[in-house]
Amino acid sequence: MEQVSEETTTQPIEETLAPEQTLQQQLSELSTKRTGNFPVKLNHENLKFLRNKLHQKTEWKGPNEAYLMIMAILPLDNALASLDPKSIEPTQIHLPAATIESVNYFINRVSGTGLDSAQRLFSISMILRPAVEAIKKLDEEISVLEKEVKSEKSA
Repeated sequence: MEQVSEETTTQPIEETLAPEQTLQQQLSELSTKRTGNFPVKLNHENLKFLRNKLHQKTEWKGPNEAYLMIMAILPLDNALASLDPKSIEPTQIHLPAATIESVNYFINRVSGTGLDSAQRLFSISMILRPAVEAIKKLDEEISVLEKEVKSEKSA
């Protein structure tokens, strides 16, 4: 077995790390992540329930809410088409941030009756929660970086 000397296997830490990103680069990277897709695990039945609940039971007002409804329903329809209707196992799908935010906005306004419907809607809201929290966290990080970039420019 060949021995390798210690000096050939260790490198200075500075050489192994990527060069520091500027604040503007970090902000740009976070903004790109913010407008991207986020993973959510739903089965066909729950996704269909959610889409139908939003489609049938949610009232929207004005063009802004109409846009939010479009951003909620169309990607859910696309995701439904990609899932096996016979499978009861949750599948990880990737939804755009705008869809997750739109769905979250409307499910907080959905009304219904009965325990089954309440349990399903609550369950779906808990499934969406990690993605909603990830988006909020990115928003907070972006806000902090924007302040730093602004103060850096004014200095």
